[in-house]
Amino acid sequence: MTKVDRSEDIVATKKVPDEVAKALQQARQQLKNPKGATMTQKDLASKASVDVAYVAALERPGADWPGMDFVQKIQKAANVRLTGSNIGAPMFGPKKK
Repeated sequence: MTKVDRSEDIVATKKVPDEVAKALQQARQQLKNPKGATMTQKDLASKASVDVAYVAALERPGADWPGMDFVQKIQKAANVRLTGSNIGAPMFGPKKK
C-alpha cells in the first residue's frame, strides 16, 4: 500500500501477475550465460544493468511491480514482452545474418 501525497486515501500498488512471472522465468531459462549454462537471475540482472532483486520480484507472482524503467531494461535483456497485450512474445525478431 502506498499513501498518496496530500490525500488520506491509501492506493494499492500494482502486483506482478502470474503470466508475467511465468513468461520471464521461461525466457530466462532459455537464455545462456557466457559459460553456456542456463542464465541465472543474477546473470540476467547483470545483463540488464539492474539489481537482482528486480528480476526476482518480476519472477514472483504477487510481488510489488518494480518501476517501469527497470521492467523495460529486463524485458529488453531477456527479449520477452512483460507489458502490453502479448506478454511472453519476443521483443525482437530473429537476428539478421
